[in-house]
Amino acid sequence: MKRAISVGVGAALLGLALTSLATYLELRFTQNGAFIRDWASKDSPDSRYGDPIDFMGKWLRIHQFVVSPSVSVLVGLFIGFFSRRRHLLPLLIGVTPIVLI
Repeated sequence: MKRAISVGVGAALLGLALTSLATYLELRFTQNGAFIRDWASKDSPDSRYGDPIDFMGKWLRIHQFVVSPSVSVLVGLFIGFFSRRRHLLPLLIGVTPIVLI
């Protein structure tokens, strides 16, 4: 039981770290990140980036269909590797932060 909770907490921390890393890399090195940084510094979006709602939709789709599934698979691999028999409790603990984000 202690091992299951420890693996679940480790998986939750791994999920949060991977999601934070992916968001940082996206905001730092993509056109969406340049748009968001520009918007934050000027209080209004520049017209050179196009429609702000379109960029927000792209950003949301990237997180929904690329980042979250990738992080969930890596968390599942972590749990499968370190949890011996019962995978349900560590899985619930590990995936909850990803679902809430």
